[in-house]
Amino acid sequence: MVDNASAWDATHDRMKRRNPGPWRFFAHAIAMIVLLAGCAYLGVPATSDPYANYAYACALADARRVMPAEDMFRQAIDGFRERGHLGAQAMAMIDYAHLITSPAFIGYRLPPGYAPLVKGPLWPSHRLVALGGSEGIGATAHAINLDAAEIAAKALVRVIATT
Repeated sequence: MVDNASAWDATHDRMKRRNPGPWRFFAHAIAMIVLLAGCAYLGVPATSDPYANYAYACALADARRVMPAEDMFRQAIDGFRERGHLGAQAMAMIDYAHLITSPAFIGYRLPPGYAPLVKGPLWPSHRLVALGGSEGIGATAHAINLDAAEIAAKALVRVIATT
């Protein structure tokens, strides 16, 4: 017959020997840093595919993560332009114009603790000023929509010409 107290003590001793100590926290932290280093933003994998960037931008915009969404829309638009995908470029430009006129983008403010950490062109107010400020953002979005309509018309002409 096995004494339960001695079995418990033996198991407890084995567990104490397996406990790696305080370095476990640091190992987990380093592993997370390495895993997230390849991400454009938290939870968004970095990719050069403009279609994937566009999909991530739409998802980020729906989640009201407007600053990462803006960057992903810009990357998608540039990728479509480089590849000559005019229809997709026009679609991304229209969604980008919709994003920058949204209340979530215009009213975006960083949480108070993050304000000293981010300055310069990444600062949301600098981005808003670059797009025309609160007053001029509508005109900027209108100009983007006009450019998108022109690009969509070129894409349509290209499709008609090939058929």
